[in-house]
Amino acid sequence: MVYNPEKFWDRRAKNPDLVGGGRRKNVQKQLNSEFGVLLQWYDFYLPNEVLDVGCAEGRILQCFREKGIGLDVTMCDISDEYRKRCFKETGILPDRCDGRILPYPNESFGLVVSDNVLLHVSPDLIDKVWIEHVRVSRKYLYVATNTKNYINVEGHFCHDYFHLFEESRLSIKEEMRFGKQRVNWWLEKKIGSS
Repeated sequence: MVYNPEKFWDRRAKNPDLVGGGRRKNVQKQLNSEFGVLLQWYDFYLPNEVLDVGCAEGRILQCFREKGIGLDVTMCDISDEYRKRCFKETGILPDRCDGRILPYPNESFGLVVSDNVLLHVSPDLIDKVWIEHVRVSRKYLYVATNTKNYINVEGHFCHDYFHLFEESRLSIKEEMRFGKQRVNWWLEKKIGSS
């Protein structure tokens, strides 16, 4: 079976119990911890405009709203089903894009968020998708992902994130690990990397 990201995410959007292999409550508990880290780092670095790539139902925006942070958040997703759910949850319809070309000018956002997205990008596309994340970021990027080596799990891939960061001239400002396989990074563009 060939991995088709759009169909994969539309299927998951229609059936939330597929998330985490049917462990949605455990997954949500994990995400709440990670969102707490994101908020803590946000409070420290205070970037302006935020882009949430692969926003799903808009959990990042909802997280900021729940904490009373009024912030300009732009969202995009490949899945029409998730875009509809996001509109229902947040009142905002995310832009539609697959990540290979983000429809925004260079350095448009103070922070680009990639929460549980890159692990779903196939190895043949990861460089292109990552370069787009970096291109539209003015200064910071936030990555939350698994570093687990997925074998025969549809739509899950392992990447050399440190290589991506180094090639993109990014420095790791913060790192938080959750267990052996989950990691969150707050990255900053090095001077002269634009």
